[in-house]
Amino acid sequence: MNVYFTPSLYFRGSFSVTQRTTEKNAFIDPKDAMFKSSSANKKGQLNTSEQEELSWSSKGEVHFNQQLDKHFINLTGAVDLQEQIARK
Repeated sequence: MNVYFTPSLYFRGSFSVTQRTTEKNAFIDPKDAMFKSSSANKKGQLNTSEQEELSWSSKGEVHFNQQLDKHFINLTGAVDLQEQIARK
């Protein structure tokens, strides 16, 4: 997004949001050697997990450009913000 205040002064900005969900499943077969001495109803294993991630990013810039006779004045200032949040 660009916002022009004057022909010499303008603001440029952007913003984004991303959400991601990751699921993991780990299965151990009942015939695996680790269950050799276990009773029949305690054989096998399934582990599940889910993780949610939310991230956002924002950037803002101010630009000033001015010509004075044979000289140019250029000024730029910027801010870049980011955050990531993960939940299990």
